[in-house]
Amino acid sequence: MLSIGFSSTGIFDKKYSRTILEIAGLIELEGPVCFGQGTRLSVGKTGTLSLGAGFSSTAESTFVCVNKMHMGVGTAIGWSAMVMDTDWHSVMNTETGELYQAAGEVYIGDYCWIGTRSLVLKNTLIPNGCILAANSTANKKYNTPNTLLAGTPAIEKKHNVIKSTNGDIQFIEK
Repeated sequence: MLSIGFSSTGIFDKKYSRTILEIAGLIELEGPVCFGQGTRLSVGKTGTLSLGAGFSSTAESTFVCVNKMHMGVGTAIGWSAMVMDTDWHSVMNTETGELYQAAGEVYIGDYCWIGTRSLVLKNTLIPNGCILAANSTANKKYNTPNTLLAGTPAIEKKHNVIKSTNGDIQFIEK
């Protein structure tokens, strides 16, 4: 089941927080998922967006998929975050003539937490259980699960942490 436009984020005005859907490609659901009010979701004709069961985003986040994007089971996206598998423009190396592709892939593992106003760019892999801190930019393949990533660009700040279900940070025994 896909729910769009529902959220309990009280600081966003449900009357004026407009949801925009542009779906020409494929959306694969592994179970119930929820996009909050004001979500902007674009899946281009060559795009495949796969969402794990229990995926959710709060309010006014943007998702642009023209190639391949996966967000895992139980992953949560904070308000005003942006996830894109394209930067819309190819870039060419002036010395070699090599063309860098505009589109790539985004993979966000299971039980990740993407903080408010964060940006996840093409060719990014975020392993299971990771937290991307608010206002951070993820732009590469990260390797360590259960890690706090923060900054622009995001770097590993703390290991063995996950989003707690009771509001506190938990440390995991190795």
